[in-house]
Amino acid sequence: MAVGDTDRQKSLDNGMSRGKPTKMARKSHRSSYLRDTGVGLRADASKASERPEKVPNAFLIEEADFCRRRPRLQVIAYVHSAISRVQERRETRSTWANATASGLGVEIAAVFMVGRAKNQRERQIVQEESQRYHDIVQGDYVDHYRQLSLKALSSLAWVQHHCPQVPWTLHADDDVFIDVFLLKSILEDFRAETTKAFLCNSEWSLAQRAGRWAVSRDEYRNNEYPVFCTGAAWVLPTRLLPRLLRASQTAPFLWVDDVYITGVLAEHAGVTHLGTVYKSKHIQPSDVGDDWAKRDENWISEPSRPKAQVFLIEEADFCRRRPRLQVIAYVHSAISRVQERRETRSTWANATASGLGVEIAAVFMVGRAKNQRERQIVQEESQRYHDIVQGDYDDDYRLLTYKGLTALAWIAKHCGRVPWTLHSDDDTFIDIFTYVQRLEALDEASKERLICNHKVEPVLRTGRWRVNEWEFPDAEYPTYCSGGAWFLRTKLVPRLLDACRTVPFLWVDDVYITGLLAREANVGHFNGGGHCFEALNPADIGKMLVCQLQHKRNTSQEEETEALSSTNVPKTFQIEADFCRRRPRLQVIAYVHSAISRVQERRETRSTWANATASGLGVEIAAVFNVGRAKNQRERQIVQEESQRYHDIVQGDYVDSYRKLSFKALASLSWITQHCPDVPWTLHADDDVFIDVFLMLEYLREENPQGFFCNVMWSQVMRSGKWAVSRQEYPSDKYPAFCSGEAWVLPTALLPRLLEASKSAPFLWVDDVYVTGILAQYAGIAHLGIGSESRHIRPSDVGRVMAWHSLEDDRKKWWTILTRVYKKALQRSKERVSDETPRGKITK
Repeated sequence: MAVGDTDRQKSLDNGMSRGKPTKMARKSHRSSYLRDTGVGLRADASKASERPEKVPNAFLIEEADFCRRRPRLQVIAYVHSAISRVQERRETRSTWANATASGLGVEIAAVFMVGRAKNQRERQIVQEESQRYHDIVQGDYVDHYRQLSLKALSSLAWVQHHCPQVPWTLHADDDVFIDVFLLKSILEDFRAETTKAFLCNSEWSLAQRAGRWAVSRDEYRNNEYPVFCTGAAWVLPTRLLPRLLRASQTAPFLWVDDVYITGVLAEHAGVTHLGTVYKSKHIQPSDVGDDWAKRDENWISEPSRPKAQVFLIEEADFCRRRPRLQVIAYVHSAISRVQERRETRSTWANATASGLGVEIAAVFMVGRAKNQRERQIVQEESQRYHDIVQGDYDDDYRLLTYKGLTALAWIAKHCGRVPWTLHSDDDTFIDIFTYVQRLEALDEASKERLICNHKVEPVLRTGRWRVNEWEFPDAEYPTYCSGGAWFLRTKLVPRLLDACRTVPFLWVDDVYITGLLAREANVGHFNGGGHCFEALNPADIGKMLVCQLQHKRNTSQEEETEALSSTNVPKTFQIEADFCRRRPRLQVIAYVHSAISRVQERRETRSTWANATASGLGVEIAAVFNVGRAKNQRERQIVQEESQRYHDIVQGDYVDSYRKLSFKALASLSWITQHCPDVPWTLHADDDVFIDVFLMLEYLREENPQGFFCNVMWSQVMRSGKWAVSRQEYPSDKYPAFCSGEAWVLPTALLPRLLEASKSAPFLWVDDVYVTGILAQYAGIAHLGIGSESRHIRPSDVGRVMAWHSLEDDRKKWWTILTRVYKKALQRSKERVSDETPRGKITK
């Protein structure tokens, strides 16, 4: 994997890390790496930048006659795998690698490249699979991410030696799904005898100087990598492999494999790149015949364990500067959650200032910044509050266990003399006064336990928090702490850290740390008192010690009991009633779902795609931001100030909650129907979505869809997790076709049909399913599919992808790039028209 492979990088941010955790996850990578040596492979990771003395070509299992036994092969695929990833290989064998058996004329076969076995169990796995499938090629090297370039060279050497007659070589990772039928049709447009290029999703990237994929200047001097293929999959004529291998003897070595093989070596060997398309995460029916390679998110690998003693920001003297501390709290947060940290600092984490004898201080645990804006947030808060501890890991819910272990390591190192450790999330409110009183009243035996709201639960096998049987085979978790907070004597923290060396890894952090590790470390549980969720009432004071305000903060009893039905379309406060009348030339009216607190997201939207009219490229678009009731005085002030300044806030008379999103959508549609009926198109987007409105309007002009224009989805009904829907709410097991919620476009003239359908269709609180699925079905409105991407923009996306959601790149930078590209295209178009105009004629 390489730095530039955005989808694989985000395996740590997005929960897409792959593979069953092995014992490697419980030991230091570096220790095993130093222990093992192999032919052509070095034992010292510090020397990973040195060019190998020769191409590694020693194999423990070789399968030398693999290609000779398949004389009609058109494509030989070598798949990077690890011995422990049995399930991934099984699925690859039964799907695209078995395409020859389909009878559709695809002649392909795959071998799986693995390194040395680490233990007896792995030796047994290799032996059994090799004897059964004869598709394992085992090299004499250590399987480690800093050895991937050497693994790749070993693979190329094997293909060159044993399969030189096969026209094409395909590289893939074992979590990649490939449409080999589409790939076959693509390859038919090229001749292996004359093609001198990689067929891949090519890109360029800056060399990373920090993080897991950091490359020092000694390893790579330039600031930018050459053009290379993202590591998921690529195809190359087999006859070009010797050129790459020869180049490896003179080109500077780099351990980042896709950059090295498809970038550095390709540059030295004179091999170019021809772009193709691949996507990540999910396959949609509309993708078939469009994208030939997709990365599979369903298999969670052993991510790189954060180095417990390495922090980007450490605050090493935090506890030394507070010698009277009774409680050190570490709070899980994400860099973007500025408001949550502000509220925590001004409430329970500031209890020492109350003068009531509670000595507590809190640090906020965050991961690596994803962009310049996040780097600025971390720097400013760190300099102002000195309570940010930034670990060298990616912030993702699938990495919460590593985040927790990093936090415990920090406490053991810097706060060992503080009597109590408290863990909480940044959406948690704690009655610290009552809690400390109860801690002091405990007997000594109880103080040796985890103080929390503990429970025993069955393992979820579906939904966001699903755990596969190979990750945790038992049907029930051990007793663990839930509810957003727990206390532990700080002297017991090292026992938990010691236990993680032997306990199999599990990414569900509260289960792993307070359940599995606690059980191994012989730390019991003591019920610490009441917990509430979502709302704290005055009667709870002194009873509810921990309150998770995750979805609705400060909601009233009236708001909580508001009926979930759509018999009455929610009212809107008539703010900005003349919004569209003041813009008579509008082509698109966009309504953007937002929350009052998301000031920054609205600011970025206003300065980018929602301001496209100002680009001078003929796009007439305007956006309003739909928000709900203000929860407090500060939110009322935000609404008032933005409304007066921008005149683009539409505030509805409803509670802003994810279970009220369908109400919010109906209120938005009602507002547009009433105030913007003459605008041709209605666009819906979330406030974290980035839209290429130039491409969108081009699509609309060409397609003129008389229905929803969106990323169409088909989905099973989720019965567990945040988006769980009960059978009483929706009895069917499958949803109708609907638009994924990030963005969709619809002719404004069709909105009244949706609102009319809401009077008879069964209500559902999941808004995208309800509005674009159920109501669309009742109203007889069809869907036209387009694609969308998430998190990162690649240069090759420009002019191809319409929408990106949860974008982590600099939106303003990419907006500048987009407008520049389209302005140049418009200028070229004008010049072409001018050149083609016959003399003596005048064009309008």
